[in-house]
Amino acid sequence: MKKTPLRFPISTVIIYAIVGGVWILISDRILQYLVPDTETLTALQTYKGWAFVFASAVLLYGLLFREFKLLNQSLITRKQAEEALRESEKRYRSIFESVHDCISTISPEGKLVTINPAFETLTGWSVEEWIDKPFASLVHPEDLPKAINAFRKILSGEKVEAYELLILTKSDEYRIGEFTTSPLKSGDKIVGVLSIARDITERKRAEEAQRESKELEVIKKSADEASEFAESIINTVREPLISLDQDLRVVTVSRSFYEFFKVKPEETVGQLIYDLGNKQWDIPKL
Repeated sequence: MKKTPLRFPISTVIIYAIVGGVWILISDRILQYLVPDTETLTALQTYKGWAFVFASAVLLYGLLFREFKLLNQSLITRKQAEEALRESEKRYRSIFESVHDCISTISPEGKLVTINPAFETLTGWSVEEWIDKPFASLVHPEDLPKAINAFRKILSGEKVEAYELLILTKSDEYRIGEFTTSPLKSGDKIVGVLSIARDITERKRAEEAQRESKELEVIKKSADEASEFAESIINTVREPLISLDQDLRVVTVSRSFYEFFKVKPEETVGQLIYDLGNKQWDIPKL
């Protein structure tokens, strides 16, 4: 049971009154019974009074000493707890301000309450420009429904997996953020949302470049296979054949062409059709 500020004084007064009253009643009765002489009774009652004062002082000292000892221990414990809290807050503040991920807390109304300095690196805006502003204004319109849905789920106590949003920057460009959100609690009550965002723009670009590179490799492989197939067909035909690109340069030549016109590959492949055979093919109608 928690002590109130008045509990100790009240209990001390009650104990003192009970002990004093019992002492006076019992001691007076005993003395009157044992000592019939008035003078002797008066002297003994005086001694009894001083004994009561001494006993009361010892009792009060004991009670006060015990209470002050408990109070001192309580103050020491409280001071240690406050010091531990300050150290914890200092460590949290140091982490909050030094991490590269953007950490923010959002009120139930959707307004940014606290933001760490990584926000400035991510968006280009200063922290002060966005304190008490709605977080929705930073989200790309296409991603806004997803952001609001996740926000509402967190406030209702539901778990939300990590998700990606396009975030507006001061230069009117958008960066890709990977968000991890969780409820911000005071006791058992949800009082807001804690959001941690990581800029994954460069990673996404690298993944896209890798994907495009793989697609180009597939296209090139298909083109090479088609070229080999076409060349195999050309070489099987007995009539002289050549294939040209869009600039009318020779791409492939059949063996029968080399044999018929008595030319070499280095004199044919890559040449304009008009330049073949000492420009014998330079025919305007052709």
